[in-house]
Amino acid sequence: MSDSVDTLDDEGYISCKAAARLMSFRRDGSLGPDEDAHLERHLLACLNCRNFGRQLDLLAMLAKRYAAGGAPVIVVPIVADPDTPRS
Repeated sequence: MSDSVDTLDDEGYISCKAAARLMSFRRDGSLGPDEDAHLERHLLACLNCRNFGRQLDLLAMLAKRYAAGGAPVIVVPIVADPDTPRS
């Protein structure tokens, strides 16, 4: 288990800083099952980290496309959780 999960709060949640680190580990394929469970629990409760994860996905896609010589794309910032109803 990484240092990210060693520092759980009183309710068993990780911090946003730890979640960001775990999202990077997940992308690299080096996230264990316990760490993944803690990250998923955090992401369920934290809109900011879900948005950060989407931004990481977008950056990875753009980098891959650029490396392959693909055409530039227009990037629209992710500002809201698409699963959250708007009033």
